[in-house]
Amino acid sequence: MLKSDIGFILKTLLFQIVLSIFGNMMALGTLSYDPLMFAGGIIMAGLYIYLVYSMYWKKGAERCINKEAGLLGAFNGLLLILIASVPTIIMATVACSGPLVYTDGNPTSKFAVFQIMCLALTGQYRGIIQVIYPNILIEGISSTPNAIQPLAYLFSVIPAIVAGGTGYYLGFRDISILKLLGINIKPANNGDR
Repeated sequence: MLKSDIGFILKTLLFQIVLSIFGNMMALGTLSYDPLMFAGGIIMAGLYIYLVYSMYWKKGAERCINKEAGLLGAFNGLLLILIASVPTIIMATVACSGPLVYTDGNPTSKFAVFQIMCLALTGQYRGIIQVIYPNILIEGISSTPNAIQPLAYLFSVIPAIVAGGTGYYLGFRDISILKLLGINIKPANNGDR
């Protein structure tokens, strides 16, 4: 793993947190109207997936140009996005294990911190998760001890992993989806003539 990869992983994680904040703000702003909250969740999730894809495509294209294959060559992006997703996977796994481990009492109160951390890391999907599982309260604490609700946080890392891995692979192979669709991309004019 290259030194620049560590910075890129941290950039990906910071990027996830920033978009999560915006997603949570959008979900809280549309809390009283489910269709608008769901539409906002779709927009935020789509924006997040697109931006992850673009960021990883650019990283793969840079590696192709610089002839830096990385540890796994064209699949190095998959490794990078998996490492960047580790905090979310850990928080979601612990939040999922709460209702399974504690069958007596209220397990969600013991694991509320992890559910709140999941909301902090997956806020870009909050509008979707809130509409599908409406008994998740505003504070992020589940009102019913249900193991299915935190699974939504765990599964929310899959689109980013697919988008990042695919973007890096296509960038590394110098394949552009826009070119495949017949859309010409003009190179940036940097004033160099």
